[in-house]
Amino acid sequence: MPASPSSSDAPEINLNSPPIIHNIYSQSTSTWQYVVADRSTGHCIVLDPVRDRCIDRAAISTIAADAIVSVVQAQGYTVDYILETHAAGPQCLSASWYLRMQFSALQDEPPQLCDEVTVTSLEAMWRRKYGANNNFSTSIRGGLCDGERLTFGRLSLTCIHLPGFAAPYRRAYLVDKAIFGAHSIAVLTEEPTNVCLKDLPESHAKESERHLDAWGSINRILSLPGDTQLWQDSGDDTAEERQPLHVSQCIALNKYAGLSKADFLTRRLAETQASREQHQRPPSYKAVSLGSRLGSWIGVS
Repeated sequence: MPASPSSSDAPEINLNSPPIIHNIYSQSTSTWQYVVADRSTGHCIVLDPVRDRCIDRAAISTIAADAIVSVVQAQGYTVDYILETHAAGPQCLSASWYLRMQFSALQDEPPQLCDEVTVTSLEAMWRRKYGANNNFSTSIRGGLCDGERLTFGRLSLTCIHLPGFAAPYRRAYLVDKAIFGAHSIAVLTEEPTNVCLKDLPESHAKESERHLDAWGSINRILSLPGDTQLWQDSGDDTAEERQPLHVSQCIALNKYAGLSKADFLTRRLAETQASREQHQRPPSYKAVSLGSRLGSWIGVS
């Protein structure tokens, strides 16, 4: 009889293996989309999927989102979650609902969406038909709380809230030693939120609160271990941009790194005031005499 295989003959599964990361660039929005997968189970998440920006605002194009579908199909992945780091931000052309429909047809269960969106019109129609006490809800689920964790396959994801920057519900997601949605904050290609210079100035206390939120977010990212990888959220499709930066590199690039809370607040308030004064300054013009104006109108120098 053949010898039974020993435990040493069985293939080894490294439960601590890092995730597989597919970065997919969207040319029309200049943003990055990600498929992050557990190599041992084939389960994955999709981050920041977008529709294409079109000249015709009524047009809908899904070239960027379909590239995600192609990666998932080619690798045989199962998508567990679709997440966004810039919900309702100025560049947001979310393809999360579109991808949920696509993957619903390709796998046993649809992926879970985690955002603040609720289809209220469908809820109202359902209540009218079946009664106000019916528990039907088309809410997918709320966005993740700060520090909340999800698992996909054998990997764990942690949500990190990043207030003080422009996009509402700003979040980053940490998977193993890779973080998504925090690159522009760590290197400050995205400036902390300023008050709207066209509006009346906010109270000093409110303005200070905004800046201190930004200080907390910056330092929360830069205090991660130095070898943590920060993957691009926006930028160009170049060889350099396709590679992540480490936290240690971002500290060297961030002009606010190492500032105390008080020093950061003083500097930001001064910078905001300078921006406000620049915005409110009337356009400069050269004084011209009435005779010169009349001469120019009638062709006399």
